[in-house]
Amino acid sequence: SLVRPSVASVVDGVCAVAAGYAPFGGVEELQVSRVRRWLRRAGALEAANDESDGESSEEEAECESCAICGRTYKHEHVR
Repeated sequence: SLVRPSVASVVDGVCAVAAGYAPFGGVEELQVSRVRRWLRRAGALEAANDESDGESSEEEAECESCAICGRTYKHEHVR
């Protein structure tokens, strides 16, 4: 089967929302700001004080970077 990269928000073991990478700029040009907005709208990420694309909130800046992808919000990599 064809495996396509995607983003999903799982709540209590059930997929609440999911999307392919296309809405976020595609696999090669993934835009983290778009992923964060999508996660906020899905209720999977708390809204930041500053929702602008170019800046992160203090809370996000304090999070540790993921060792796999460098993202700074809570997530898991699933294969």
